[in-house]
Amino acid sequence: MKHILTMTGMKNEDSIENRTVNKFVKKAQNVIEDNNFGTRKSVLKYDKVNNEQRELIYAERDAILEKADTRNTMLSMIEDSIDMIIDKYAPDKYVTEGQYQEIRKEISVLIFGIKAPDYSPKSNKKGMDKKKLAEEYIEAAKNRYYEREREWPDIEVFREFERQIILRCIDSKWMQHINDLEILRQNISLVGYGQKDPAIVYKLKAFDMFNKMSDDIKNDAVYTLFSSRLRTAAPKRDTAA
Repeated sequence: MKHILTMTGMKNEDSIENRTVNKFVKKAQNVIEDNNFGTRKSVLKYDKVNNEQRELIYAERDAILEKADTRNTMLSMIEDSIDMIIDKYAPDKYVTEGQYQEIRKEISVLIFGIKAPDYSPKSNKKGMDKKKLAEEYIEAAKNRYYEREREWPDIEVFREFERQIILRCIDSKWMQHINDLEILRQNISLVGYGQKDPAIVYKLKAFDMFNKMSDDIKNDAVYTLFSSRLRTAAPKRDTAA
């Protein structure tokens, strides 16, 4: 202890109020407080992003609950899902035969029982017009959807079934999204992004994640609608025999 006091220029009778020590302690406290303030400020910005996204998804969920008819909602989801698949494999204006085969495979899984349109590039060496293929696929998907409606003996029961599919997809994807946002927050805190504001990095990445979640909700809802089987009542046994 005596050695330490000698090194710092303090004598035994000196108190902790020594100017040099005080200055050092104060500076350290300021640094800690600044860091804590920056952390609290970032957390508030993270929470703001989460709250904004929560309001959006809850508004969408409430709209589904209030709608008397979810038909247009599901048809819109079908159209968006088909467009996403076509854009995924054919980013340009024309679709090659190889791209068409990949598109056909994925849409056939997404919409069970769909009658795929033919690949018809005509005389164009570049391939089939993407817009034309999308229109034909959307038309085929709508026809399959109308068939799906007719498979149900009670259209009101089908509407409620459709509504519950959408709501379950929203709920499950949102819960997963909340977990993913927490992981994102932890990763940003641990890794850091150089001179970039972590709150801005979080906002941008959270925005991309929210858009992906919205796409996943559509795809899952469409897949579930067409892959689910209608359970019919088993015929009654003849007990007279």
